[in-house]
Amino acid sequence: MTAADVTFGGLGRFGVDYNEANKPKPDTNEVNLTSRLRLQVDMSAESNAGVMFSARFRAQAEERDGNQKAASWNSGHFGVGINSTVGTVKLEFENISGAIDSMPIYLPTKSVATGIDGMGFYSQVVRAGFDGYSSDGAGANNGVNLKYSMGPLGVHVSHSGTGGNDERTAAHVSYKIGGFTVAVGGQNGDKDNEDVTVATLGGNLGFMEAGVGYSQNKNFAANGDDVDKVRVYGKITVSSATNLVLWGADEDPNGTNNARDGGSFGIDLSHDLGGDVTFVAGFVDSNDDNQQAQAGVYFNF
Repeated sequence: MTAADVTFGGLGRFGVDYNEANKPKPDTNEVNLTSRLRLQVDMSAESNAGVMFSARFRAQAEERDGNQKAASWNSGHFGVGINSTVGTVKLEFENISGAIDSMPIYLPTKSVATGIDGMGFYSQVVRAGFDGYSSDGAGANNGVNLKYSMGPLGVHVSHSGTGGNDERTAAHVSYKIGGFTVAVGGQNGDKDNEDVTVATLGGNLGFMEAGVGYSQNKNFAANGDDVDKVRVYGKITVSSATNLVLWGADEDPNGTNNARDGGSFGIDLSHDLGGDVTFVAGFVDSNDDNQQAQAGVYFNF
């Protein structure tokens, strides 16, 4: 091997969380602390032939809505890739972020949703389940990623769940042009409610960053109806240190009444305090008649 590298990093976050949904629950407070501490180790090496190898270890502990999760760790993520004149190809194994998870279905915020811990991720474009890297090893079982990129073009195919577990196969294609990225993807799962089609478009408008996304989630409603979801967002640079993200989403379970029918909206404010420390505050009014608010800090190390 001609080169090797080990990188230690991670993040911490803590803040105050208000969740209206906790009010009717016995022995549960509407106001709680929310926190996470994560340590991540990324390892890479490159052979004389230019083949790249990588692996990841992550340890994490967190608390949400007054419930503390036991500390967890996972090291089952491995990759091998190669750069060439016809593009970059990479294979990843075990605990993967699948093709849907790698699309721009999230917000450009610290939590990739709203506030300190995402507050239910109502801003996420997709409702169906999909493969995402899991710190506690509860993610994709025997997952495989195949990624290809060349210039503005990106292709990602993933498969998980072999060996007797529920299987998912997903793919997406993305293309960058004129400061914008368009992506189209889909997933087929053993579970009927994990079939999804999704499309996103986002980029820089000059005065702000903006994006729109759509998904059709098959058989996702309680009675088996499809659920269509549309999400739009705008990110405004208030100053060199302050960003404001506004978003709105609407879910339509094809005429069926359920708790998530209708619109949600939210706001996320972040301010860089220097030294890799960021103040974050957020508010969500969701389509299940619930309101949440959070404020706290993120720090990277």
